[in-house]
Amino acid sequence: ERKMILKAADFISRARTTVERDRHTKEILYVPESEIPTRLSKQLCDFAVGLAMCREKSRVTKKEILLVNKIALSCIPSMRLNLLRFLQKRHIKHTTSKDIEKEFKVSAKTALIWLQDLDKIKIVRLKKETILISKHAIPIWKARLKKEYRNFIS
Repeated sequence: ERKMILKAADFISRARTTVERDRHTKEILYVPESEIPTRLSKQLCDFAVGLAMCREKSRVTKKEILLVNKIALSCIPSMRLNLLRFLQKRHIKHTTSKDIEKEFKVSAKTALIWLQDLDKIKIVRLKKETILISKHAIPIWKARLKKEYRNFIS
């Protein structure tokens, strides 16, 4: 159970990392390192143990881990969490910035910024493809949630 909590803490630490952007141009100014998940994992482990004790169990079970994971997800900003849930549901195939535009009713620029941020904090893999439409090169951005993070979002 401790390994599951450590992995969840790593994911949560990354997912709540903010990418600093210029207010006007939206260019990336700074990508901080995500916090080291040690403190968060200790707090989550302590919480899981406390839950087990309240439930009069001699050890932490999967039920406590699931509840701790759910609580930990609440540390992620809600819009980003919704985006991660959307990506997780579509993990079998790549999600395009166009998919995000439609789902969240945002501009193409906003959808791309969201995906770039997740790429910079190393939660998704983002790639650019170009398609030709009427002799015009149109960029298509595709993202996929990294495999190691797909199990933490519910």
